[in-house]
Amino acid sequence: MLRVLWVILALLAILATTLGFLGPWLGMADAFAVIRFPAALALALLLLPVMRKPWLVLPALALSAFGLVSTLAPFVEAQAPGSVTLYQKNLSFRMADRSALLADILATKPDIITLQEVTEAHRIKIFAALSEAYPTQAFCPFAGVGGTAVLSRWPAATPPVCPAAKGATVQPLTTPFGRITAVSLHLHWPWPYGQRAQLEALIPDLQALSGSVLLGGDFNMVPWGWPVSTTAQATRTERAGPPAMSFLIEGLLPIPIDHAFAPGGGQIERRPKLGSDHFGLLARL
Repeated sequence: MLRVLWVILALLAILATTLGFLGPWLGMADAFAVIRFPAALALALLLLPVMRKPWLVLPALALSAFGLVSTLAPFVEAQAPGSVTLYQKNLSFRMADRSALLADILATKPDIITLQEVTEAHRIKIFAALSEAYPTQAFCPFAGVGGTAVLSRWPAATPPVCPAAKGATVQPLTTPFGRITAVSLHLHWPWPYGQRAQLEALIPDLQALSGSVLLGGDFNMVPWGWPVSTTAQATRTERAGPPAMSFLIEGLLPIPIDHAFAPGGGQIERRPKLGSDHFGLLARL
């Protein structure tokens, strides 16, 4: 009976780990990319009893090792900090007290701020409080949890753009470094939710962005997932690193789902939750 249970669990771990690599070809696999690390770790642990005869399970061992290495590799990235600072934050539509967040923004003095889950109450309070330091303020509606926004201390080069596919705010800026297009992005959760269809609809707008793109967003996706690499390719950018554990699934499993991008990448510093269910990011791009 125990052997049957072991076989079932091992097969499930093999299936989950394998699916986590199939995102480029299979939409539902995006959801399994999120759990690739625990699935690969579970597979490794399940294989321990047969390690005296590893040749019996060499493919499973290789799969487990590949899964673990591919998810741990981004965390040892060493990137140089850039000259532009971007503060990325999913506010959470439930946030009631914004004072700590505003204090952190004013203390860190970012050049650009990208926000998600911007409710009408958030928009009124935060935009007003930051209007002097960040006169460029762009907002686009999204879902019931709130819209996306870009704020900057630099002037707007052109009016903001709200893509028809929704989930993004695009604000071209005139900066000391030339024209920069700042983007705030918020993707749905992956399968069985609408992340894949949403991003596929947004890709033409992202590909059409001109000049240097700086992007911050809540991707609801880990760094090794198809949506993250596809966004980097579409915007001709690199993800800043190392990733930050910005969200806890059910308050228990930490995952890095908030990201920042720039043409040359950059460094990430995690900021406190400050009343949200997401940690913030301070990216030096």
